[in-house]
Amino acid sequence: MNKFILLLLICVSISRYAATAEQKILVLIIASDDIPIYRELQDIWKVYIHLDPEHIEAYFIKADPQLSVLSEIRDDVIWSQTSENLIPGVLNKTLLSFESILPRIGKFSYIVRTNLSSFYNFPRLLKYVQSLPRTKCYAAFQGVYEGFPFGAGAGIILSPDLVEMLVAHKAELWNHFYQDDVAIGYYLNKDKIDLIHTPRMDFLCIEDWQAYGDNIPPNMFHFRVKNYHPELRLTDDLYIHRQLLRIFYQQ
Repeated sequence: MNKFILLLLICVSISRYAATAEQKILVLIIASDDIPIYRELQDIWKVYIHLDPEHIEAYFIKADPQLSVLSEIRDDVIWSQTSENLIPGVLNKTLLSFESILPRIGKFSYIVRTNLSSFYNFPRLLKYVQSLPRTKCYAAFQGVYEGFPFGAGAGIILSPDLVEMLVAHKAELWNHFYQDDVAIGYYLNKDKIDLIHTPRMDFLCIEDWQAYGDNIPPNMFHFRVKNYHPELRLTDDLYIHRQLLRIFYQQ
């Protein structure tokens, strides 16, 4: 092989490795402290979200309507001055959390907005995002509302430019009457941003875990665990989360 071509191939290989090594993802987790299952799930997240600070930076996002500023970062929580409710609170605190991180947005390859009922295998996520575009990236498990696709709010992956765009148009989304993921999807769809469907594995009851827990696909990185029966979440959901924690993080 021509020495020049060989050298070029080596340089390309090194640059690809460097690009992978430099990937850093910001993870924002919708959270609140108002019911026991939410507090328990935060404890599980805390076991693994800070294990790889070079590649994963994570915060719970919470609301405090009495906050004296629009947003404030304390330890691993971003507090936002809005109501702690589903509509419009989740969307509002998502937007304010995006805004609070704008001065550092260039440090991140992607931003993941997720929720407490989700569980992530971050090494697999880091591998998956290598396949995504670096700009105009809107990726999530797909839902459909009134004829247009939207990314389910349990796990939305955005490139930094789209986060900047959402913040720039915050006034159009603030206090929106749609649920947060539908509102974001509607806005991005209107701007001709196509949704990239991403895989997700759901465990909606203990029977799901018993049937499929031993057969998780090797590339699956996002799991959603939310029982149809709220009274079982403190037992069955926590059991599944702890099993995922043991399998993927040996914790």
